[in-house]
Amino acid sequence: MNVSFLSIRTQFENLGDALINRELIRLLAARGTLVVDTGIAPDWFVDMLDLPTDATRVSGRPRLFLEMVKALLRGDRPYYFFLPGGLFGEFNRLQLAKKALALLPLRVLRLLGVRLCHVGPSFERIGANYITHLRRRRPLLHAFYVRDARSLRLLEHHAVGCDGLLPDLAFNLFDAPSPPSVSTGRRDVCFSFRTDQHAEQFDACMTMVERMAETLSDGARCHIAVQVERDRPGMEAIRDRLQARLGAPVEIFQETRDIARMQAFYRDMGVVVSNRLHVLLLGASVCGRLVACVDEKNQKISGLLETLGRADLVVPMPQATPAAVRAALAAPPLDGRAEQAKLADGFRAIFAEGRTARVGAAHG
Repeated sequence: MNVSFLSIRTQFENLGDALINRELIRLLAARGTLVVDTGIAPDWFVDMLDLPTDATRVSGRPRLFLEMVKALLRGDRPYYFFLPGGLFGEFNRLQLAKKALALLPLRVLRLLGVRLCHVGPSFERIGANYITHLRRRRPLLHAFYVRDARSLRLLEHHAVGCDGLLPDLAFNLFDAPSPPSVSTGRRDVCFSFRTDQHAEQFDACMTMVERMAETLSDGARCHIAVQVERDRPGMEAIRDRLQARLGAPVEIFQETRDIARMQAFYRDMGVVVSNRLHVLLLGASVCGRLVACVDEKNQKISGLLETLGRADLVVPMPQATPAAVRAALAAPPLDGRAEQAKLADGFRAIFAEGRTARVGAAHG
């Protein structure tokens, strides 16, 4: 029997992180049973993960590793999954040494027969020591799939082997028999930005909001969504400026603990405009139409959409010219059903006995 193991350590205030981890759990549950370390996760976050009733919850990685050994003794096939998400930055020498030590128990687990897997990361702006760590870890991995072609090229450039591409786990939402409907009756615009990554980001986001406001049709309203708690101050400042410009109230809808409620809000929108990847994908799963705002700090968004052949949905900031905004608004909606099928096929291949071939090596 297949048994998948995870340790939930992520940004608990970020609805997008809850989303991709929930979808990872759903994909794993379709292939076997689960053991999940929820020791440091708040109860409300665990509730969002929608764990299967037969999943085993443990507290702490030592207990999780013990459960792996027990699975091996029973004759089960254990898989340990690192968590998905965007990765960047650099390690100093001390951090690199700690990372090397952290690989030791993973080496033992691999020797015992545990299959180590990493599905759904993206990489940007990583330094030389980070690359060294990835090279050291790579031989231990049974499966290693990134979510966009830019990340794949970056790893290949630095001689870090990778099995290929699998879509972002949020595409597992796109399981309806037909794509999200795009109704001309839904004309409202939803904005959701992070504005704290660099000094110029707030002004760039505000320029984007102003460009979008210029395109509003009669009767259309502006809304603001917050699905990451730390985004609230910046979005309040944008709300205040937007209200002054429009001469009309603009409401802020905040939801960081209920994926379905956030999805229901996006369902009433005509377009979702954001520089957060999982705002865009959660919105697109029900709204269909999106405008992706990117700068040098949001390469995971442009990388993913370019991988899908949908660079037409990207508006570079801070340029955000009226022509670029109109072009993105005129682009066809995002239909992620093919990506959802690739996810299902990819996980089926990861769990196949004797797998050697790359799966999901290309989109399209």
